[in-house]
Amino acid sequence: MPRRKSTKWVRHGATETDAGRQLGVSKNTVAQWKKKGWAVMFDDGSLDVESTARRVEKMRDPRGTKRPRLLDPVAPPVVAPPGATLDEDDLLAARTRKERALADKGELDVLRLRGELVQVEEARRVYVSVITAARVAVEAVPARVAPQILGLTSVVDVRRILQVEIASALRSLPNDAPRVD
Repeated sequence: MPRRKSTKWVRHGATETDAGRQLGVSKNTVAQWKKKGWAVMFDDGSLDVESTARRVEKMRDPRGTKRPRLLDPVAPPVVAPPGATLDEDDLLAARTRKERALADKGELDVLRLRGELVQVEEARRVYVSVITAARVAVEAVPARVAPQILGLTSVVDVRRILQVEIASALRSLPNDAPRVD
């Protein structure tokens, strides 16, 4: 029977045990980092020790606790191509942007639930109806006052009648901002 050639795997990085030794932590700690997505892996499954060390350092809680804190607890492990390291500054910046966007979205949701934030289209619809009502009321003034001022010769009397009718048209508009539901 012919002998089969053994296939040797060329590792680009370190095993969990070797990475733990190099980083001064236990193999279990490295395994936890890997499970949580903190470890930077090569495509052969080995660890990029240098990138992992930078990532863990960036993930450490800035309040000074010794336990690293993951910004996004559901992040999958990051895979680096052989011979490449990940730019942790870009990764941290992206995660920071994501966290800010999620916080902004949460604030908008709270404002919407309180009724302090409305959809643009709904607001536009309500305000167009208010402006249309104002326009109709003001445009109706000449038709209403024409018979009253037809024979008047006093500018004061004409002005008084116009002021009364314009005030009446304006009273038909809401004093407060209309409610948008």
